Amino acid sequence: MTTALEKEHVVIWTQLQLPGQVDSDGDRPAHSREGPTNPHNLIVGHPDTYQLARFIHANYATYGDNEFLTRIAEAVGLASARVDEDWSEGGAQWRH
Repeated sequence: MTTALEKEHVVIWTQLQLPGQVDSDGDRPAHSREGPTNPHNLIVGHPDTYQLARFIHANYATYGDNEFLTRIAEAVGLASARVDEDWSEGGAQWRH
């Protein structure tokens, strides 16, 4: 269900473009997606709340919260999987 993950990346980016949205920690989810009102308790000012950099890859130190949200979307299937829209490596729209 890679498509759900990629669609959530687009949702995060699109929300950040809306007027008044702030992302001071540079992880890309707007603060409106973080903090105590977020069901995942992502910490504003901490770009990698759950230390994905430690467990998955060091690069996530600067944007782990972004990747966390996309992986949650993938796990619960918030977007329908469509093979014809899959642009992950090997997917229908993969361009080398």
